[in-house]
Amino acid sequence: MSEENIINVNMAAMNVATPPRHLRTVLGSCVGVFLYEPRLKLGGLVHIMLPDAPEGAAPGSFNPAKFATSGIPALIDLMQKEGAVKKNLVCKICGGAKMFAGFSANSVVDIGSRNQTAVIDTLAKAGLKIVAKDVGGTSGRKILADLETGLIKIMHFNVGEKVI
Repeated sequence: MSEENIINVNMAAMNVATPPRHLRTVLGSCVGVFLYEPRLKLGGLVHIMLPDAPEGAAPGSFNPAKFATSGIPALIDLMQKEGAVKKNLVCKICGGAKMFAGFSANSVVDIGSRNQTAVIDTLAKAGLKIVAKDVGGTSGRKILADLETGLIKIMHFNVGEKVI
């Protein structure tokens, strides 16, 4: 795999692609939501930064990819525009680490847990089931989604690697 086939999905961004491309992002307290349409080998990744879109904000007045409640529906729409059938989508999530371990779990600072909850709730409302996840912990991770297979290689900083 060459670097030219890797699409970096930055914070509060999303992208969709097919093989031979791969989707990559780096996550701390943010959550990466990966959707895969196996029939088309079409993958989409949104890098969720915060749980909830601004209440009452007009559409187009904010970046939907930044928030779980708006980014996930936007990714589903983008996948469908590329030919994906919603009922075929396979969903995997990663990230949501507690990057500031000195704070209590109930703290506003524990954005990782809040992001996880918002992502899980938003996916459930959209009717999508999470088939695999690698969330929580106290270290960041880099993920690389293989669009040929739908597998995600996860490289935990100072912990090791795994594939989901």
